[in-house]
Amino acid sequence: MKMNNSTLLAAAGLALAGVSSTTLALPFTGQNFRADTGYGTTDFFNILSSNVNATSTYTPLEPVADNNGDGSIDIDDFIGQFLGITDSADDGEVNSFLDGTTPITSLGIATSYRLHFDYEFTGTAFINDGSGLIPDGTIDSNGDGLIDNGFIPGTPPRGLDSILPNYTSGWITLIYEDLNGSVLGAGNTQQILSLNFNSASLSGENVVLNADVDYSWYADGTSSLVENFFEFENAINIDGTSYTHWYDIWSEGQDLAVPFEIATRSDFNIDPNLVPTYEPNTGLLARTANLNITTAAPIPVPGTLALLGLGLVGLGYAGRHRKTA
Repeated sequence: MKMNNSTLLAAAGLALAGVSSTTLALPFTGQNFRADTGYGTTDFFNILSSNVNATSTYTPLEPVADNNGDGSIDIDDFIGQFLGITDSADDGEVNSFLDGTTPITSLGIATSYRLHFDYEFTGTAFINDGSGLIPDGTIDSNGDGLIDNGFIPGTPPRGLDSILPNYTSGWITLIYEDLNGSVLGAGNTQQILSLNFNSASLSGENVVLNADVDYSWYADGTSSLVENFFEFENAINIDGTSYTHWYDIWSEGQDLAVPFEIATRSDFNIDPNLVPTYEPNTGLLARTANLNITTAAPIPVPGTLALLGLGLVGLGYAGRHRKTA
């Protein structure tokens, strides 16, 4: 399992290619779950909130040319083209657990332990001028370094400019870091969760990312922290037996004729929505943007399920027979 320099919650365009928006969407609230952090068990919550600086790298798929005749190569020369895209982030920070919009006691997060995540997603991205409605030949008409959002005072009306991602593969990892030293030893880390890309789409002004929970990297019985970290409030019945921990649900569900899957779904908000810049030395376009992310989990069902959220992606976890350290 890749763990280049969270997850999670993450995972995800993650600089996500960018719909033009500076407004954080209202979070979806799903089933309640809680975290056994090693420093106590939290109250039940339904949203994970996080932030990360993510980098998007765009690779031209057609010959690079000064298509708009302004004497330089910039994003406007790629309007109407598909580019290869790689979105990646290292050390994203899960910063709070929320009950709706209300923070709950996090039992030592950022003081006794950290939850952080890495991810990488690849695919293509379309450079969209005016959403096909009112194209003006530029993605940044006022030169402020931001993708036009369609409402610029003192200028003619225009459509919503955007970079539209189509991801085809990727992964996210969620990592626990012991700061106090009582669980793993000071500074030591443990991967908690892996997510594998499933699909991505646009929802209003946010990018929605779906990824499937995967514990195939984990050796059963080797870490009570991994197996007991996340627990649903409501038990899930699999083949006549009830389970609450994410690891139990995943591992028991793999034995069914139709595997019982847990997946994640996240909406990513980019603020500010920066214009990628062209790097002559590499022939690539790139940008680094801050993502506001939240993640929630609906009740799992047989087949692929989705975790709905804003930004981070789905943390999940569970313990195959709850163990104590």
